[in-house]
Amino acid sequence: MISVFNISNEMIEILRRYGNKAVTLKWEQFYTLTNRDQLHEEFLDEVTIELKKHGVRIIYGSNVVIVVRDFCWFPVDL
Repeated sequence: MISVFNISNEMIEILRRYGNKAVTLKWEQFYTLTNRDQLHEEFLDEVTIELKKHGVRIIYGSNVVIVVRDFCWFPVDL
């Protein structure tokens, strides 16, 4: 199995490869990336904590996994 640290590094590399701001992954891609058949909540929490150390947020949606840099990369005027 791939460690949470290595998964985090791979996700950060994917961010860099695709513009360094945000990416969405299909759940199928996330399972492949993590090399797992099942994803328990404890594991997802560990990934969240590891990414947070690098200023990256991960959101587990119903259809996709969203990985974003934690800074204002698309400011809007209100």
